[in-house]
Amino acid sequence: MKKLVLLVVLVLIIAAGGIAFYILSQPPKEKLSDEFKQKAVTKLLGRKAQLDAQNVATGNKEYEGKYISFSYPAKALIYTYRNSSTGAPLEDFSFDIKSPKIVFNMRVSEIAGGLEDYPAVRLREVRSEYKKAKLTIDGVAGLTYYKTGQEAEKSGFFVRKGKMYTISITGTSGEVVEKLFDEIISSVSFVE
Repeated sequence: MKKLVLLVVLVLIIAAGGIAFYILSQPPKEKLSDEFKQKAVTKLLGRKAQLDAQNVATGNKEYEGKYISFSYPAKALIYTYRNSSTGAPLEDFSFDIKSPKIVFNMRVSEIAGGLEDYPAVRLREVRSEYKKAKLTIDGVAGLTYYKTGQEAEKSGFFVRKGKMYTISITGTSGEVVEKLFDEIISSVSFVE
């Protein structure tokens, strides 16, 4: 009889524990406050939590410089002007895009000769990994060079009124680099 009573008490304790666990493991009926969520996630991560989604800009923005204008992706992170000890350019604009990783550079500088006199063009002429093509934008003939591989690059060089216009895009995906280059080039217009 003592064994039976002990067994019944043990079953009741286990049943009460199971019921208590079930009740306590249910999610709360009321919505969790943002403050509570922030504290809980911060405690788990060990740093301040970023709960708000950051919207990535879509569409294009316009770059309107003194010598050139074009459209570029609104999600681009623009770099500020870089001071250079090798002669400051007349105009300089750079940005990158985080995903997929892309870096864009545009530079306008003075040039005394033609395309073939520009060191960046000569470099691409002697390197076999570059594919050369002729391109005319806004009535100005120029050259483009495309390199595939781990670090894809597409660059365009145009001479107009004693100025060298250089547009270069590098990235990890050749397809994305080429597509962005073509989109930007199709919107280029020379201003001065």
